Amino acid sequence: MVPPAKDDELAFDMTALEQRLSQEKEVGRGVIVSYGLGEVNTGGFGRGLDDVARLCRSYGAWLHVDAG
Repeated sequence: MVPPAKDDELAFDMTALEQRLSQEKEVGRGVIVSYGLGEVNTGGFGRGLDDVARLCRSYGAWLHVDAG
């Protein structure tokens, strides 16, 4: 599990995500990143999807986006 950004609970901590993707790639493990676009209880929307997608592409991870 990757923690949220310190200043935004609806966004990934991008440094932690990149570190985890790197570690998993090193050992040859496949990764699925699940991104929740909407948060039902607050009506908030996830942020940084473009950045998450770029990281997933660069590390060969599968990106699943859930519109919640």
